[in-house]
Amino acid sequence: MHRKLVKLDEKNGWSFSEVDQVRVQREARLVCQIIKRDVPLGDPYGIHSELLPLVERIIAGKQNLPLNSQFEPGALRWARHEGTLPSNYREFLRAEASFWVTATGSHREEPVEERINGERYAWMDFEDDQPS
Repeated sequence: MHRKLVKLDEKNGWSFSEVDQVRVQREARLVCQIIKRDVPLGDPYGIHSELLPLVERIIAGKQNLPLNSQFEPGALRWARHEGTLPSNYREFLRAEASFWVTATGSHREEPVEERINGERYAWMDFEDDQPS
């Protein structure tokens, strides 16, 4: 693990302007695995039709990051908000929530900010690549 001073992005709700590439890859692979294993094809929440292609683009390195929160399928966001997702989606929801925090550059805890030339920055933890 290492720390880095990263600029905060005013246009993205003061989230970090960078994401932890190691963590987002790890979390995207987990979400992909859970979707393919546990979420039925043709689900009414857009998980296979909207979320899975986004996750696969991230795994392939073909998606600009950080994401804005509007990338999340609306039907899934609504069902989560209303608490109407089936109980067997719990593992998916935990993995997907952590993935969104990472992919959007959101803070997991209140960041320690610094001002540099009038710009807002904060310290961010980054995972290190694991040796193969």
